[in-house]
Amino acid sequence: MDCPAEVPTDDVVLKQRVLHFLYSKKDSSVTGVRRMGSEAFVDYVAAAAEEDGLKASIFPDKDGDIVLFYTWEGSEEDMKEVLDADPEADVMYGQELCHQVPAVVRYGKR
Repeated sequence: MDCPAEVPTDDVVLKQRVLHFLYSKKDSSVTGVRRMGSEAFVDYVAAAAEEDGLKASIFPDKDGDIVLFYTWEGSEEDMKEVLDADPEADVMYGQELCHQVPAVVRYGKR
């Protein structure tokens, strides 16, 4: 696994990493570019998914196979609700790691 300090700044490489994460259900997270901001990275992940033909949405919109939240704080009940309504949904949330590195984390299914 890459150290967050080694996150690529090349957009092509970043997009490849994001798509690998989206298609590989076993990966728990993907990191973005330092100082990108977690909300901007959630937007980037949603856009990359849509560009690749995946149906993604950002909460409160729940119309997607992938449902992203800008943060996990205060969102856990909503995440559970999404999974209760659609157990196959891939629920993810944004998080800011140390050194200002954003990440998108896959919410663990019960």
